[in-house]
Amino acid sequence: MFAQSILKKAWDLNPELTVIERLISLYDLQNGKGFSTLIDMEGGFSLSPEVIKDKERMKPICDEIVAVGNYCDDILEVFKTI
Repeated sequence: MFAQSILKKAWDLNPELTVIERLISLYDLQNGKGFSTLIDMEGGFSLSPEVIKDKERMKPICDEIVAVGNYCDDILEVFKTI
């Protein structure tokens, strides 16, 4: 949430920098939807060894980690357009 607050302050001060709005929405997805979903899955970041060893239970968690990582790719693409 730290990045979003800095970006929102920057956008308030520089509303002509529309790229900031794109970054805010991506960080909101990554930190809001992405990390919240991970935390809600199988006890959050406190995975037991039994869960970690169970491929079937870990598959959705791994898929969500990849999805959260993809937001980083999207954020990088925004920076490449600047």
